[in-house]
Amino acid sequence: MLDGYAWVEISNKGTDSGGFWGLYNPGLWRFVREGNFDAVICHTGYIRASFWITYLASKLSRSAFLFGTDATSLAPRDSSKWKLPVKRLFWPVLYRLATHVVVPSSGTRDLMHSLGIPDERVTRVPFVVDNDWWIAHSA
Repeated sequence: MLDGYAWVEISNKGTDSGGFWGLYNPGLWRFVREGNFDAVICHTGYIRASFWITYLASKLSRSAFLFGTDATSLAPRDSSKWKLPVKRLFWPVLYRLATHVVVPSSGTRDLMHSLGIPDERVTRVPFVVDNDWWIAHSA
């Protein structure tokens, strides 16, 4: 997937678990701070340490910080009742941290608007899937 592109692997010092310390890449701090980037896009969720390292490094470097979600609702996927009120309070604050929020669908865009994120800070970037190829090969 990365053939032909310059890329760097920042080693994970985390536990490789699904928890906060599962993705802990402290080298991101130096990489972002010294990278002189116009923008940094983070594809790691906010429940991971590496997200917060990248966020803080990009803000201190005055780089734009972009991240997003594919959620279309605040409803938790695992139906945990305690998560909904937490998301109602936390997500508006969380998504305001982004210089720009990247979303894959109009449903996610609508969710961001419901959280108070203005339209000029939300960009729809649909997933790229070759449906014809998958349909042809599914048989």
